[in-house]
Amino acid sequence: MHPAGIAMIGFLLMLTGMKFFYVVYSVSKQIKAYEWNTELDWGDFTPKERKHIEEEWEQQRKVEPQSNVEAILLGEISRYSSELHFYRRCATAYEILGCSDYDTQQMIKKRYRLLVQRWHPDRIRGQGATIKELEQTTEILQIINGAYAMLRVKVA
Repeated sequence: MHPAGIAMIGFLLMLTGMKFFYVVYSVSKQIKAYEWNTELDWGDFTPKERKHIEEEWEQQRKVEPQSNVEAILLGEISRYSSELHFYRRCATAYEILGCSDYDTQQMIKKRYRLLVQRWHPDRIRGQGATIKELEQTTEILQIINGAYAMLRVKVA
């Protein structure tokens, strides 16, 4: 092979390697800036790359909130969604009230009163709840009342 050809191949490999390291460097910089919520040095990116990065970030923000707290603040879910989900999937009245089969009627009544006090709509309204949250807590309270009514009849 001609020496000029070897030099040309070496030069092309060097350029390819430099491009590879530049891409790795820019991607790592994007990740670091996104994770640590710091500002990027936009001077390292072309306008086309900047636009692409900003669109990706905007799309990620729209698709999925970072946490439940963020979703609550955005109004996508309410504060009481997970509790409502828990009470809906409880299998027995004992599970709803958080009691065992062996608890006395007094212990069940005490647990019921604690839950009613916790989920009472007036108390929730005093905490600045939305209409959706009031509806959810009312449903939770209905589930709790139904469970207690079943156990009260069962024991009596």
